Amino acid sequence: MLGCSFRVDKSQSEAGHWLVEILMGNVPLEIDGNADSSRRLLYSYNENDSPVAYQLLSDWKTIAKLYGPVLELSAYMNDKLLKSKTFNVISYDYKEIVVAYGPENQFTVSFSWNKAASEFQMAFGSRSRVMQPNPHAQVAVPLLAIFNQTR
Repeated sequence: MLGCSFRVDKSQSEAGHWLVEILMGNVPLEIDGNADSSRRLLYSYNENDSPVAYQLLSDWKTIAKLYGPVLELSAYMNDKLLKSKTFNVISYDYKEIVVAYGPENQFTVSFSWNKAASEFQMAFGSRSRVMQPNPHAQVAVPLLAIFNQTR
């Protein structure tokens, strides 16, 4: 983390609305061909929901849970033998990662941490121009079970 700022707006109600801006450095992944080395994250919190500190800590736990697997994926992607671009990271916001793969990167899989269930969740999708379901969705349950057991 390179920096963090907090802003509180109490103009709308007694309870404050917090905006937290975090500047992260050395993003471990190249996202859709962009190797930007920093990323600005914005989080919004309301004091009505629960104490802001608890909400922020909960988000940090989520970020930490996903960061380990992302670092492993980054090492895999940087392997010189695997530079064939068989898959591409199309989104990573520290809470969720979306990877495109397959012919013309038409299929997607997303990973995120489910705070309530204390486990990762996975969703398969498609970016195909023709409405084509992702054939790998059939193995989502066993793959997710293995992924959660090894984390």
